[in-house]
Amino acid sequence: VYDVAKLVQAWNDSLASGRGADRGDGAGVQSDFAANTNLDDLPPSAGFMRQLSLFSLRSIRQMYRAPKMFVLFAGIHLLIGAVLGFGFQQAIPWYAPPMPSWLSQFCPPSIADLCRNLPMSSAPLQDFSFFAGFAVSTAAMVPATNSLGNEQVNFFRERRGGMSELAYFLGKHALDGPLVIFGAVFFSGVLVVLVKPLQSYSMLFGTFLMIEWAAWGIGYLVSVTVAPENANLVGVVSIFAMCVCSGITPRLAKIQEDFSVARIIWDVSFPRYAAEALYIGETELYTDATYSGFKSEVEASFTYIGYKLDNYGFDLAMMFVLGTAFRVITYLILRFGKA
Repeated sequence: VYDVAKLVQAWNDSLASGRGADRGDGAGVQSDFAANTNLDDLPPSAGFMRQLSLFSLRSIRQMYRAPKMFVLFAGIHLLIGAVLGFGFQQAIPWYAPPMPSWLSQFCPPSIADLCRNLPMSSAPLQDFSFFAGFAVSTAAMVPATNSLGNEQVNFFRERRGGMSELAYFLGKHALDGPLVIFGAVFFSGVLVVLVKPLQSYSMLFGTFLMIEWAAWGIGYLVSVTVAPENANLVGVVSIFAMCVCSGITPRLAKIQEDFSVARIIWDVSFPRYAAEALYIGETELYTDATYSGFKSEVEASFTYIGYKLDNYGFDLAMMFVLGTAFRVITYLILRFGKA
C-alpha cells in the first residue's frame, strides 16, 4: 500500500551511496535501506476502496488455498442439522396451545391459572430452541475465533505500514459473510427435510441466519480479547451462558418481574430473541385465519413466558444489532489496541 516510487527512490539512494557494496551480496545495501527508510513516513498511495478490494481478494484466496476448512464448516452444519432432525423427528408437533378457555374453567382452582396459560405440549419446542441455538451458535463461533484471532500479528504489522484498519476488518467479511449464509442454508435445509416443522422455511431460515450472524460476532470478540489457545473454550462457555438466558427457563416474565436490573443479561443474549422467533414461527398455524380460535390461548401462553406474538421482525433485528455491536467492539479493540 506504500508509494512505490518513494520506495524505489530510497532503494536507489542506498545503492548510489555505495555502502555495503564491499560485501558483494547486497546485504549491506538492504541494511542501509532499512536503517534509513522509515516506513511510517511513507504515505500509502492506495485508497480505502483499493485496500478493501485487496484484502477481500486475499480472504477469498485463503479459502481457495484451504478448501478443507470450507468442507469441514459445511459438514459440521449438515451433521448437526441431521442429528437434531432425527432427534426431534418424532416430536412433531413441537407445540400444542393451552386448552380452550371454556374447558380450562373446569380445572381445580389451585391449577386454574396453569390450565389457562401453560401449553398442552411445549417441551419439544423448548428443547429444540436450546439445543439448536447452542449447536448452530457454536458451529459458527469456532471458525470466527480463527478468522481474526490467528491474524492479529499480520494486522498489527501491516497497520504500522499505513494500512487502513477498517479496510482490513471489512475485507475479512468478503469470506466470512458468505459463510454466515451458507451455514444457515446447510443447517435449515437438512432440518426442514427431516423434521418438517409447522413454521415456514423462510421463517426458520431467517432465524438461523441471524443466529449465525450474532454467533460470528461473538467469535470475533472473543478472539481479540483472550489468548488464542483459550478462545474456543471461552467462546463455547459464553454461548452456553447466553442460551441459558433464552427466557424459557427461567421464564423471561419472571426475570422481568423479579430482577429488573439483571434482566440486561437477557436483553443482550441473542438466543433469547432466537427462542422467541422459533416460538412465533411454530405457533403461526394456531394464530392464522384457519385456526384463529386458538389465538387467545396462544397469546396467553406467550404472556406467561414473557414473549410477544408479533415480535418476529423485532427478534431478527435485535440479533442483527447484537451481532453488529459485537463486530464494532471487536474493531475498536483492534483499532486502539497494541501489538
